[in-house]
Amino acid sequence: MKIPRRLIVNPDDNVFFAVPAVAISTLMLGYSHNLGPASVLLFFALWLPLPLIGPARAGRAAGAALVVLALPLFACLSAVWSDAPAFTLRAAMQYFSLLLCTVIAAIYISVPSLIWGLLIGCHVINIWSLAFGHEVFDYFGNSYAFAGLFPSKNVFGFFTSIGILSSFSAIAMLNRRYVLRAAIGVASLQFFYALIISDSATSLISLVGAMLVLCTALILGRLPRTLRRVAIFAVVLALPLFAVLLLADFTDILNLTGRDTTLTGRTDLWAAGLSVFSGSPMIGVGYQAFWRPGVPLAEQLWHDFYITNPVGFHFHNTYVGILADLGLVGLVLFLLPVGGALFDSVREALHSGDNRIGAIRLAFMTLLLIRSMVEIDVFAAYTIGPFLIFYLSFFPWRRAIESRYALLAQYRAATGNFGWAPRN
Repeated sequence: MKIPRRLIVNPDDNVFFAVPAVAISTLMLGYSHNLGPASVLLFFALWLPLPLIGPARAGRAAGAALVVLALPLFACLSAVWSDAPAFTLRAAMQYFSLLLCTVIAAIYISVPSLIWGLLIGCHVINIWSLAFGHEVFDYFGNSYAFAGLFPSKNVFGFFTSIGILSSFSAIAMLNRRYVLRAAIGVASLQFFYALIISDSATSLISLVGAMLVLCTALILGRLPRTLRRVAIFAVVLALPLFAVLLLADFTDILNLTGRDTTLTGRTDLWAAGLSVFSGSPMIGVGYQAFWRPGVPLAEQLWHDFYITNPVGFHFHNTYVGILADLGLVGLVLFLLPVGGALFDSVREALHSGDNRIGAIRLAFMTLLLIRSMVEIDVFAAYTIGPFLIFYLSFFPWRRAIESRYALLAQYRAATGNFGWAPRN
């Protein structure tokens, strides 16, 4: 029996492939540290064959792919000036392979399929973690918190926040299916319980911000055009006031979440990262080249933060981490696709009519960007963070490339040159 290619490579028809593929990928990226190389090979097997099955879509998106892949390619290049070239090249190739699969997923998978796959994958991860997970001791908070099957409570909290946001996004995409909406809501109560026992302030704050953005965007999209413009103007005016109030009560907020003014030592890590950046401001010291045994400052930070297993420790700030590893060039290569995606999702979310996909994209971007201030989810290989943010970052660039193809096809048709036309 021959399966039509469109059921695998057409985003409008491949839901029965796309949703399980995203769910399995979520599980693999969540537990890659437990499942080992086999999980990574399965991840590759899901995505790498797709350009061979549907080469036309991949060919049209090649230009947009280069915008996203510029960062990991520069990370690979950083092996040239790294003090540990073999270590840097290996880590950078892992990062590149993840983002290559992410770009392929963005070419062939729709946002609704992504949301349903995330929801299923996060449910499996959460149930598995609640059943067999463990607690970890927080030396700075002098308390225990539940981390599931992850090495950190913040990683466990990250997946619970993705699960909650995916649940609300799935409910928002459903039209008048009230029973299914209620079932999703009830099934997702486990995520709220998991978020509470994880005691992850980062996950809680980023989730609240993402949910506020999602609800606000959905409400604005339903308003009449004139009223919507007034509401958007009011929201824009309110943002600076909200920021001022937040900063004024910042200490109280930290106390409420059980954190101190150093954000449990993160500010010390940021200072260390910026000192590393100052030594090589343009190109950094090389991808992952700093956090290695034998680097005196890294050894001192591991000691100060009671880290007995240094694998995976970082500066707890995406931008500081990029500056230290890849300098200003790396930061620009990161901000170019991410900034474009943020602008595009805001534009789509504030569009009149059915703006649900834009609102969902903006909510997930908000979740990831808030976390980027205190975590480094999107700058490490084989984790869910890079997969999500660069999946979302690919859309505006692909749309721009495809628009150029369409204009060129129209020009060729108008001038009578039918020797070339993009394939659907």
